[in-house]
Amino acid sequence: MTAPEIASACRLNDRLGGVILRAARQFPRLSLDYTLQPLTESLLRVRVHAKHEFDWSAKTHGQGEPFWIWIEDGNQQEILRISRVYLRQSSPHFDLDFILSFSNISGSLPEELCLRVISDRWIGSDNLKEVSLKDLKLCPIPPQHTPLLELPLLVTSRLGGLNEPPQLAGLPNQLSSIESQCFHTLFHTPHDALICAPELQAHNRLALLAATRSLKLGPDQAKKILVIAHRKPIARQLGAFLTRSLRLFSARIAVLIEPSDLSRYPSSTIDSLEIVVMTPKLGSVMSASFYQSRALTILMDLHNMSPDYEKVINTILKHHSSTRLIGFSSPLMDPSSLASWLRIEERRVWNFSPGSRSQPILVEFLSFNLPYSFNQWKAMVKPAWKVIQANPTSSVLIFVPSKHQCHGVSQQLVQCSASSIGRQDMTEPTQELWFYAEQFTHPEVADMLVHGVMLLDEKMSTREMRLGIDLFQQRKLKIMVLARESSWKIPNEQLGAEVVIVMGTRHGTTHFLGKESDEAPSQSANDVELSELVQMQSFVGAVISADAPEGTLTTGQFVVMCEEEQLERYQSFLKTGLPLESTIELDSTMYLDGVLAELRSGSDKKGNATSRSEAMKCLAGTLLSERIRVNPLYYGIDTRHGRGGSEVANSSEQAGWAQSAVIDRWIARLVELSCLKSLGLETVELTEIGGHLLEANLSVDLLDRLRRYLKENSRKTVNKVVEQLALSSSETSMLMGRAKDFYAKLPRALKDQNAWFLDEALISPGQHQPQETDTLTKEELPPDRPVKGLLLACFEAGRIPFNDPVLAEEQAALVIQAIRLLFF
Repeated sequence: MTAPEIASACRLNDRLGGVILRAARQFPRLSLDYTLQPLTESLLRVRVHAKHEFDWSAKTHGQGEPFWIWIEDGNQQEILRISRVYLRQSSPHFDLDFILSFSNISGSLPEELCLRVISDRWIGSDNLKEVSLKDLKLCPIPPQHTPLLELPLLVTSRLGGLNEPPQLAGLPNQLSSIESQCFHTLFHTPHDALICAPELQAHNRLALLAATRSLKLGPDQAKKILVIAHRKPIARQLGAFLTRSLRLFSARIAVLIEPSDLSRYPSSTIDSLEIVVMTPKLGSVMSASFYQSRALTILMDLHNMSPDYEKVINTILKHHSSTRLIGFSSPLMDPSSLASWLRIEERRVWNFSPGSRSQPILVEFLSFNLPYSFNQWKAMVKPAWKVIQANPTSSVLIFVPSKHQCHGVSQQLVQCSASSIGRQDMTEPTQELWFYAEQFTHPEVADMLVHGVMLLDEKMSTREMRLGIDLFQQRKLKIMVLARESSWKIPNEQLGAEVVIVMGTRHGTTHFLGKESDEAPSQSANDVELSELVQMQSFVGAVISADAPEGTLTTGQFVVMCEEEQLERYQSFLKTGLPLESTIELDSTMYLDGVLAELRSGSDKKGNATSRSEAMKCLAGTLLSERIRVNPLYYGIDTRHGRGGSEVANSSEQAGWAQSAVIDRWIARLVELSCLKSLGLETVELTEIGGHLLEANLSVDLLDRLRRYLKENSRKTVNKVVEQLALSSSETSMLMGRAKDFYAKLPRALKDQNAWFLDEALISPGQHQPQETDTLTKEELPPDRPVKGLLLACFEAGRIPFNDPVLAEEQAALVIQAIRLLFF
């Protein structure tokens, strides 16, 4: 309703009607939407998308508005999950995840749930959204884990192939159970393999065995090896491990982490390096000849999949499939999709249970019914201290979610330690600890050290960090506190403890506004990744008990302190294995650029038009292609409705429909970006903009950036850009005539929407210059200015002059010029 209509209905004047309308528009209200993502055969993630639908007023709403959002059963009788959010003007929308647990028995899922949002300050401000679960299918039940066979442990001194010169250095006296079970395939056969094992140190030793086999091959065979590690610190640690172990081999080992590392080697010698350890970010920099020269490729920590990691694996699989491929991962819930993607036979896949360890580990969860806050750790200190007191003779390693919380946690532990002197004499200050404390420059760190608490801070010097780790490993210190991020930077070979405590599984991220804004910075809470929990769990060290028989290991303890709503998720995955999904977004430029190139190659062979099925080549051979068959709803492909949703459709038909839906989404996005023109259900045609984009070797995301730039910037700013562009044709009068014809056919709404961009008086015939115009229309404009303005305005609105190839060519040239001018 308008202000006069409200005034008439309330029998008031128009001014008071405007006041009522303004107040009604300021009434807080959120719109809700959701997406469903099956995680396992029993867990479902409901991702809530909320956006405010009211006019913000600092006087009315202050710095923010609190809301309660929960998900309840279909009868609206029971709240299943609940969360409190604080909405700010700077963040008008947000996403929130609810993870629900169900049984996978047929018919056990409810037909619907309800999402509800209620304001914490305003009465009557609520909204309800129904969540349909009808015909929803969760993930299939995963296969059983590989059993750990009762084999005799292999003694390394009795393995003839290993003891032939040159020999490996640093191997243990005997291999573990998992290493013994996988030894034959890795060391005596050339087959590909995928090993999903819980002990990360076993990954390194098995990778070393596979590398040793390649180096000991005959002189006529290639011995070049590529090792890919997902993070820079892990790559450095792995490079150092290989250098120590292979020091008797005449092999050059290069660790390539940054693009600057490539400058140390001439381009002609990189391909000749025997062993290269690199990170996935360098995958796009390496040449095709480099990958072709590798006889063995080792993929470490595949459970830490990232977009860069996925891209480099796609490159290896697509162009260089002759290499021997060996992958390592933590135990996975279902490794079948990963094995199919890597083209590894099922019989050469080992997916051991998370409990298949040389040292038994007791995993314990302590849940807290507390909303997230930066000071949440204060409620966890006393439970952590009780765990420490229950293990008086064990060393304890405590991981804190954020490095900013380490100092406060350490101080609280020192207070608990000081109050326990006499009962826990391990923390009583000794003369030796006073001596070591003097070697630390920070006085507070030294004070904590004398009470048996070591704060490992990244700001410390290398000497101080090494001294602290040595004191902890020598058991002169009982407790060590370090940040979650340090779990990747410190090798678990150097640091281990009988008890590892994760004090909190959420860490805050602060979002700062512009310098001129008076609004306080906003914070969001992020969950600790499952791969990070696995990495922290790897620090549970194997310690031989003095009272136990020889060779017996004590049971380690891994304690996770989390919120109640995270409990089922962490418990499920740490018990059954980690999930693995494609990390590249469905609408990412990697896929869209590839689809555009494939469609162009198809049109070169068959003429201007090409079939949509050509885009299927970009989907084939990717992890997305494998996972979309199993869990399409995770990627937003709902097979409950459409060709794949009928009851008679089998799994292969549903998988085919899901793949077609992915292709349709890619085509629709490229049409939206003016790269393609749809000619029907099965045929598309490359536009002039798409062709110029491919010729210039530019990414399609630049079109979206240019369109947003034209929409968000002022007329004055955009006009400066237009003035710097040039038409390719010198016949301005001819282009002006074509532009007039094209402009006359545009809808009125489009003309009004882009009136600030077009000078209608110069383009439209039969119209006169308005009496009141701004300074820009009074000035003498270049003759090509209206044509350039019209073509860019039409590109902003998604309009292409299809029926005029001359104007379409000019529009494409202007778009490419604007991209190069603004973004390069």
